[in-house]
Order: sequence, then C-alpha cells, then structure tokens
Amino acid sequence: MPEHRVCTIADVAPGTVQGFEVITENSTPLPVAVIHSQQGNWFAVHNQCTHGRVKLSDGWVEDESIECSQHGAAFDLATGEVMTLPASQPVTIYPVRVDGENVYITVNS
Repeated sequence: MPEHRVCTIADVAPGTVQGFEVITENSTPLPVAVIHSQQGNWFAVHNQCTHGRVKLSDGWVEDESIECSQHGAAFDLATGEVMTLPASQPVTIYPVRVDGENVYITVNS
C-alpha cells in the first residue's frame, strides 16, 4: 500500500481539521481531511461526508470525532463509523504516520 506525504505538522493545529488533495499512483486526485485531535492524535479520512457532497474539512472536530457542517452527521475518527445520523455509511479512513515534521497517509491502490 503506497504512502503519501500530505502536509507538515504545522499545517494542522491541535483540535482542527484541514483539507488536502493527494495524487495517487494512477494520477487520480484523492480529497483527504487531516485531523489533529486535541489529545494529540492524528487521523485522516476521505474528505466527503457519506450523507452528501460536503467536505468534512469544513466541519468541526470534537474529541476524536468529526461533524459535518451541512447536516451534523458525525464520524468516529479511529474507525470511520457513523456516530450521528443522518449519515448511514462510514467514512473511509487512512492510516497516518508522523515522521519528524511530515504527515503521511497510506492509501489502498
């Protein structure tokens, strides 16, 4: 599974989310939301709510979950599972690795 550098740790303050685009091996852009929890953990999810075409990077981080700004669907950042309706499908999560100042994600091809 390929690993991609997404950003630096300075790009995402604790308790926030930022949207990025990763170019995969087949040259397809992949929208990713990178989250740095208030607890210091790093997460990455597909940057689109499964309920609608809304960027999760426009949402809010609460503990280790993210809430969509459109209709309030919330997702667990560790598992991608839905925590709050109206979403009914989990969001795709990507393993994150922080190495020095850089944040990497692993993407299935």
